[in-house]
Amino acid sequence: MVAVDAWTAWGATLRDVVILDDQNRVLDVFNLNTNSLLEQANYDALKSVLVAAAESTP
Repeated sequence: MVAVDAWTAWGATLRDVVILDDQNRVLDVFNLNTNSLLEQANYDALKSVLVAAAESTP
């Protein structure tokens, strides 16, 4: 197995939620530093992205 630096490959920063498809390709990135889940709109936005990703998986 080959080690991969996912942080660099995905351009991730601290507190990023990286949403992947079933092939481990990045669908979206949601940063929790700028989008606090204490705000309902941010919580709903992240939930929507996660649900859409799950529904698109065969």
